[in-house]
Amino acid sequence: AHLTKQRIALWDVLFSCSRNGSADTGIRDPVANDILGFVLDHPTIRYIALNGNTSGRYYKKMNPGLPYIILPSTSSANARMTLAQKTKSWACITGDL
Repeated sequence: AHLTKQRIALWDVLFSCSRNGSADTGIRDPVANDILGFVLDHPTIRYIALNGNTSGRYYKKMNPGLPYIILPSTSSANARMTLAQKTKSWACITGDL
C-alpha cells in the first residue's frame, strides 16, 4: 500500500531462470518478463529504477524505450555499501534526498 501511494511498482526483470544458489553469476536460461507490455499497459510510467547491475544488463537487452537508472543492489551480497549509502542512493525514486 505504501509503494502504491508513492506511485511505485515493483516487478522482476526476469520471469524465470535456472541457477544454483542465489548469486546472479549463476543465472542460466533467463526468460524476461514482458516489461514492454507492462509499460504499454501503464502509460504513466516515466522511468524504471533497476536493482543492481544484473537487472540493468537484462533490462538493456529488452529496451522498452523508457529512461532508466541502475541503482545499487539492495542484496546483502552487495557489501561494498552500507545500508545508509544504499538508502541514500535509492531515495531518488521518491525525490527524498
